[in-house]
Amino acid sequence: MKDQLLYRTVHLLCGTVHIVSAASQPRRAGAGSAVADRRIAGREDPRVTRTRSVVLDAAADLLAERGYPGFTMDALVERTGVSKTTMYKHWPSRTDLIVATVRQLAAAPGVPDTGSIRSDLTGMALESLDAYRGPRWPGLASVLEAAAHDPGLHAALQPIHAARFSPLKAVLERAVERGELRPDLNTDAAVTILVGAIFFRLRMTGLSRVKREVPGIIDTILTGLMPDTP
Repeated sequence: MKDQLLYRTVHLLCGTVHIVSAASQPRRAGAGSAVADRRIAGREDPRVTRTRSVVLDAAADLLAERGYPGFTMDALVERTGVSKTTMYKHWPSRTDLIVATVRQLAAAPGVPDTGSIRSDLTGMALESLDAYRGPRWPGLASVLEAAAHDPGLHAALQPIHAARFSPLKAVLERAVERGELRPDLNTDAAVTILVGAIFFRLRMTGLSRVKREVPGIIDTILTGLMPDTP
């Protein structure tokens, strides 16, 4: 079961990277975003903050245990003791709540600047691999699989995917400007290649082995991305 979920996650991630990197679109304004916009940083009632934290934490566990199809608001009410009315005040729909949960699980990585594209990419790859282990990642895989068949969920997740992979594109673009990579490099395609190669390898073997292989994978890909030397 875990292997099937991992395969689906890798397949969907690779497809999503290509879609998102090709065109970053602003998040559609909706009821969920309107609620978020009304909160002012540092001025939210601590009780509200705690409630949101409790619900999102429980939602992540529920997704991991039951997957997207088994995720219900009633089950979350039973688990947290927070009323459905209160939940809908924060997240107007089940989809809004699931998207908020995924956003918490899939925090965007930083943009490293070690002075070397090889070191930057290696560090980002290892950080990403660490993010896809642990008891909660099957829940994320389940949501991604569901998004492939649910246009509304797919659209709602796009800002998260864009945030997740935009640092990698930024690192590649900076390397092009510094002359480390070819000036005509298609950075969208490069993102797909890098993510696809590493996560496909993860499908074929264990996490610890893939982490050892990351430097070699990066070196092999970079050979084709670097500028020609006279």
